[in-house]
Amino acid sequence: MINYNFEEEKECIDFFKGNLTKQELNQAKIYNVRNNVYLLIKPFTSQFFYWTLLLLILHHFNFKKSIIKIIISHYILRTIGDMLDSYASRYTDYYHKVNGICVKEPVTKVEHHPLRWFISRQLAGIFWYSGEIVADWYPLLRTKAIADNQKDVWYIYLTCFIFNLSKITMIFYHFTVDKMEIREKEDYFYSIFWAIYLVSLCCSLLYDSSVYIAMRRAILKDTANINFGFLKKFRNISEYRILVSAIIGLIGIPIMGTSAILRLKYSDYDWSFEDLRIFFVNTSYYMMFIDQLMLYSITNEENSLSSSKNSKLFII
Repeated sequence: MINYNFEEEKECIDFFKGNLTKQELNQAKIYNVRNNVYLLIKPFTSQFFYWTLLLLILHHFNFKKSIIKIIISHYILRTIGDMLDSYASRYTDYYHKVNGICVKEPVTKVEHHPLRWFISRQLAGIFWYSGEIVADWYPLLRTKAIADNQKDVWYIYLTCFIFNLSKITMIFYHFTVDKMEIREKEDYFYSIFWAIYLVSLCCSLLYDSSVYIAMRRAILKDTANINFGFLKKFRNISEYRILVSAIIGLIGIPIMGTSAILRLKYSDYDWSFEDLRIFFVNTSYYMMFIDQLMLYSITNEENSLSSSKNSKLFII
């Protein structure tokens, strides 16, 4: 393992800074201030901030509820990951020495700066995936709440564990390559990463399917006489929201699979679909918030399907 040379970096930064004009130095200070401001407001610009705040308000900030514990933990962990990634984004140039001479290389990719890779992928990844793992328990708790026979949900625990294990594997996999070597091993690293991701996506489908089956068994007799369209079912019944999440995941498998195969076959091209990957990953977490909002709406409607507050269809 090659350690990152901070002294060498500082020496090269000072060397290049000496050649800057006063205006360029002032602009650099403005850039640093702007980055610090972005870092401080990152918790409030998180894609999950307003969803989390809304549910906290609806639940009257009752932190004893399991769902609130999951939502808060999910938000905090993923926000820490976002803050680390935001902090690492300030490394826009890689200062180092080549044959004893200071060089300055523009950083166009995270993998092109060892320290940026370490902070935004290895460290931030721990918090990102941990936040996802916490939120992945939500469907399990929802199913457990409505199941008549708790022994019937054992296989959901198993599929949830397998799904969580796939993400733990992704955390550790990021540490299998040294930050000083990631640039040279980038293609090889991501070829395996996408393979692991596809396995994780399949585990997600397995988990969603097991939850859907268990929910269907649990509420079948309560919905046997209900006859309305899919949209209304989506609004009123959790199992249909889980189904939508599973269908989106199913769509993602061939797309991400094709990307992984193209990466292996044509490694000279950039076949990354990061935004699309994030979309497939976050769908189930957005569904968690939507599910809670729908449950809250149903329990507060006078003309809901069931006027009983104890109806297991609408347990929060």
